[in-house]
Amino acid sequence: MIFHHKKITKLFEVINDLIMMHNDRVASYRQAVGSLGCIDIDLHLAFDKMISEGEYYRLQLLQKTKELNIDDSSRSVCGNIYIVPGET
Repeated sequence: MIFHHKKITKLFEVINDLIMMHNDRVASYRQAVGSLGCIDIDLHLAFDKMISEGEYYRLQLLQKTKELNIDDSSRSVCGNIYIVPGET
């Protein structure tokens, strides 16, 4: 049972980090849109699409925490940094 709890805890940490990454991503795109003004409508639309995607993924991850019965009130304000092989 302890092993299962550790796996759930680790899964929660990873999901929590992903939620924070998407929050940061959406905030950055919103900031970029705000600084664009009406200069480039195509770029504005591209950022809007990325904002929508980030919000969608964030909601999917939050739903997963609910499915796992993870209390989201324990979310931290910092996350881990993940390096994807081949992306460095």
